[in-house]
Amino acid sequence: VHIIAYDSAEKERIISVLIAEEIDMSQVDFIISENDDYWIRDNGPIFVLDQNGTPTIQNWGFNGWGEKTPFEKCAVIPAEIASELGIAMVDVDLINEGGSVELDGNGTLMAKKSSILNGNRNPGISKKEAEAVFTKYLGVTNFIWLKGFKGGDITDDHIDGTARFVNGNTIVTLREEDAYPGEYKVLENATNKNGESYEVVGLPFSQNKLPGSEEKGIYVNFYIGNEVVLVPNFDDP
Repeated sequence: VHIIAYDSAEKERIISVLIAEEIDMSQVDFIISENDDYWIRDNGPIFVLDQNGTPTIQNWGFNGWGEKTPFEKCAVIPAEIASELGIAMVDVDLINEGGSVELDGNGTLMAKKSSILNGNRNPGISKKEAEAVFTKYLGVTNFIWLKGFKGGDITDDHIDGTARFVNGNTIVTLREEDAYPGEYKVLENATNKNGESYEVVGLPFSQNKLPGSEEKGIYVNFYIGNEVVLVPNFDDP
């Protein structure tokens, strides 16, 4: 686990918390860098392999989800990580949070127009122009676009809260009755770069409302690691 700590005092506080939980600290390292927020999936680097198979960091622009929050410190996090790790970095001329895009690992990218094609991120950009950037830097040639909902939340409706790839031919998403109108049908009709349909699996909301909210929890926003899946359970049986 790689943790970005705001400063040395925060690093020591984090270490004390982890030790109290009996975490194996040999499996944890730190980079010290001031930051504005904690959504590293959105403001952090995207790691890729270049044409020679060399690990490279891509620094996609970050502007606080359309200048909704302070972002100057978070915007330099990719450069800080590249410097710390000694990995080459490429700047990409497109505002794109990590949670805005979902890849199947085989040439298909899934995203929402409401975040990427939004005037608060990339004013005046067309879908075709955005696709050209994704093709150049992520190697994708097939696209699944959902409309999304501008202003629904701070992210303008990121794909990572609606639909995710779990393997080469399966999309996990919200149930049709819970999805933004029309989006479930788009996923049902979507095909991979070879023209093959995906299996679409719908997940329910949590049974219980989130604490202090009228909203229910969404299980779609999980993380698949090498040997573990992290998924919110909302203390919901």
